[in-house]
Amino acid sequence: MGLISKNEWRLDVILFRSQLFQSLGSANQAIKNGKIFINGKVCLNAYHLLSVGTIISLCPKFFLTFIKTLDKKVSESMQNTLSVANHFHVDYK
Repeated sequence: MGLISKNEWRLDVILFRSQLFQSLGSANQAIKNGKIFINGKVCLNAYHLLSVGTIISLCPKFFLTFIKTLDKKVSESMQNTLSVANHFHVDYK
């Protein structure tokens, strides 16, 4: 894991640092409520250590709610150009 602290590889920290959630607490809540998937499987452990190539995705219903919330935050002029994937790739090189 190199020079990056083990804590930086935790699922909750990755979700927070990627700015998907405004706090570690909200990231933890989504994880504990089964809204986050790791490589296609529900992960209920906020302290799950990720590795390079891990795919993080959101529960489809949660994703739609997440996008609606995000749309409200985006200005009217930006709504037509907003394109968000339902997963992301973390690469700490």
